[in-house]
Amino acid sequence: MDRLQSDFGQNYHKAFSELQKLIISHESFRNNRIIRAIIYLGNKDIVQLEKHIKQAKTDWRDILLWAEYDNKENRLGDFNNKFGKEK
Repeated sequence: MDRLQSDFGQNYHKAFSELQKLIISHESFRNNRIIRAIIYLGNKDIVQLEKHIKQAKTDWRDILLWAEYDNKENRLGDFNNKFGKEK
């Protein structure tokens, strides 16, 4: 919640609402790792956040790949861990 607030500021309520809809839509999205990866990929931009929420609905594994790995498939972070401890 703190990261969402700090990243999205005035758009916090919209970001929260969009993530909440995702979590409610299917049990598989009730996963901290996926939610953290989406917030990270949102890069403080509500449009990017919405884009990645939509992609998660198509295939959430893409979200984890993009957030945690580089283009050579080296793991850079682990969003099973809280923000600030993902590396």
